[in-house]
Amino acid sequence: MCAAPPAWELAALTAALAVTGALALGPRMLLALGAAAAVAFGLGLWAQRRRGGLDAEVVGAAALGGEGLALLVLAAA
Repeated sequence: MCAAPPAWELAALTAALAVTGALALGPRMLLALGAAAAVAFGLGLWAQRRRGGLDAEVVGAAALGGEGLALLVLAAA
C-alpha cells in the first residue's frame, strides 16, 4: 500500500490546478462561476436554517443546486 503524499505536495498540486483552471476559464467565467458558488452557498444556508440543522438532505440539496448551477454557467461559455 502507498503512503499518502506530504501535505506540501498536495498544496502545491492544488495551487497549480487552481491557477491552471483560472487561466483556462478566463476572468469573466471565473467571476460567473464564483457568483454561482455564492448562490449555491446561500441556498445551502437557507435550507439548513429551514430544516433546523445540517443533515443528509440539506447537504444533498445544496450539492445538487451547486453542481447544476456550475454546469449551467460552464455550458454558457
